[in-house]
Amino acid sequence: MPNPDKWNKEDMRVYDWVAMKERDEENALRKARDTALAKGMEERIEKGIKKGMEAKAIEIAQKSISQNLDNKTISLITGLTEECIESLR
Repeated sequence: MPNPDKWNKEDMRVYDWVAMKERDEENALRKARDTALAKGMEERIEKGIKKGMEAKAIEIAQKSISQNLDNKTISLITGLTEECIESLR
């Protein structure tokens, strides 16, 4: 790197402009990365919630089966298909 003590005003202006562009690029990349990470985390949370709700519906269906409820009633309660409920029997 050249010695900044010997730079004229034009050299400093160019150096400052290049440094500003590098910072802008770094900030744009950082923002894109943070946005992608946040979106990925949100998708994983939604997937986890959905999986948990499905597991709870299956648990309720199994308890309902043990109480001798019919598939149609269990389907209305849990939102599971009658075919899914039948596969749990």
